[in-house]
Amino acid sequence: MILKKEALLNALKAVRPALANKAIVESFVRFLFTGKHLITYNGRILISYPFDTGDFSFSIMAEPFYQFISKVKAPKLTMEIKQGNLRIKGRNVAAEIAVETEAEKPEIKIPTVKNRNWKDIPEDFVFGVKMCLISVGTDPSSHFSNIV
Repeated sequence: MILKKEALLNALKAVRPALANKAIVESFVRFLFTGKHLITYNGRILISYPFDTGDFSFSIMAEPFYQFISKVKAPKLTMEIKQGNLRIKGRNVAAEIAVETEAEKPEIKIPTVKNRNWKDIPEDFVFGVKMCLISVGTDPSSHFSNIV
């Protein structure tokens, strides 16, 4: 599969906020390519970004992959999976990185929005939220009093 480096890098940047800082669970520090989406999940937040990888799906360690793609100078990259490794080729660069394939990756279901009739929030919404802030507690250990 041939793809533009900038499109891949933009997708990686979009999902990076949902990566865990520490690898308590290995899948929390991996990029998950499903074939149609790029997903990251850290146990609390899931970010899904539309990204077509064709008929193959895999997960890969996030930070080394991101650093590698950031340093590549080639504008277009060829990616393919061979024997459990992701092969990346571009102008003046070739790499092979271990990945987890379909059989090994965790099952994550992305919720879908059934009702596409979105309504705009009222103009005074932010004002209303600010009015509620006085009732929010300041004790970070009390989760229930910190929700607006």
